[in-house]
Amino acid sequence: MLAAGGRVVLLDFGIARIEQSPWRGEMISGSPHFMAPEAIRGTVKRGEAHLVDLYALAIVAYVLFTGCAPFEDDDPIEVLVKQLEMHPPLLAAERPDLPAPLCAIVQPMLAKKSEDRPERIEIVADTLRLIARHRDDDRPGIPARRLPHRRV
Repeated sequence: MLAAGGRVVLLDFGIARIEQSPWRGEMISGSPHFMAPEAIRGTVKRGEAHLVDLYALAIVAYVLFTGCAPFEDDDPIEVLVKQLEMHPPLLAAERPDLPAPLCAIVQPMLAKKSEDRPERIEIVADTLRLIARHRDDDRPGIPARRLPHRRV
């Protein structure tokens, strides 16, 4: 989370679940802006809870790069509906100044179907390392931009 003064703070909302426990039929819990469609529906398959986390990580990246969540509304239920029904805006369209490979790794993590997301976080991490390694040394890093403060 981005705190006052641009300080980054790691949060744990205490909503972790044991992956082997059934999710179907339970009350959903989580922050609507960061919830994967299968978490909203309560249809997370055994052994695939990490794909819910990948989706949330992509939302965090999207917020960090654009200053807003891909799905916004004052009504949390409407945010959940958008998470289920709408495709997120393309990160590359929102931030054309970002390196294309960076956008190309974030976008698939936002896939509505869990099977369309990268299978493991290691794939994402390896891709990010490759992007960092192949960046021209004389080229500046990701361009900084003053973003408007938006509530997420």
